[in-house]
Amino acid sequence: MIPLIAFVGLLFFWSKSYKMMVKQGIQSETSFAILSMTHWLLAFVYFQTIVSFQLDKDVEQKIFGNKLTLVQLWFHVLTCSYFTFDLAARFYKKQLSQWLLIHHSFTLLFILIAILYQSSGSENIYVLRYSTFCNVPMNMKTILAKKGMQISNPYHICNLFYAIIYSINFLYFLPLLLIQFYQSNTSILTFFMLLLLCIQAHYTIVKLHCPSFVSSIRYFKNKYMNEVF
Repeated sequence: MIPLIAFVGLLFFWSKSYKMMVKQGIQSETSFAILSMTHWLLAFVYFQTIVSFQLDKDVEQKIFGNKLTLVQLWFHVLTCSYFTFDLAARFYKKQLSQWLLIHHSFTLLFILIAILYQSSGSENIYVLRYSTFCNVPMNMKTILAKKGMQISNPYHICNLFYAIIYSINFLYFLPLLLIQFYQSNTSILTFFMLLLLCIQAHYTIVKLHCPSFVSSIRYFKNKYMNEVF
């Protein structure tokens, strides 16, 4: 009952924060980007608090296959509240891209499996941790684009960092987690969800990030070659 009340309270927090920013004249997509980075920061602080104060042995020692703990549940409540808000609000504002729909749906399914089966809490925390490392450059890229700075150094620097970090996460860290899940007592549903996420990410890297990365490299090459010659 208490986690449900907290979930509703956090939904109110995200909604109220969004409305306040829009009323201040901040563009809708920029407001979504700021809230995304806020969630990432809160999740990062929560994770570091768990590890620093040894609040959960499974998370601290990267142990998989055990039951969902109360500490892990609160992490899921925080994340579920944000992704539920973001999915619903972007859909209402007609700003929900196909990529975001897939990403948010995967995240919420991970959380739903953990809560329904009371397992995979530690696993989900690490999946979310690695898959959101690229959050800041991704959202800064969006903010800069909304300011009309697509042809600027900051935009292309964010674009490069976004593509590089995303690729490292999904080509190294998450496949490594997949192996660790296979070797533990991780729920078979969580294992297959991560497998699907990795497959989807590989497709995204090939179709979106590689061309985007090449575009930014070409931008810097053309700019500085022209300055030299």
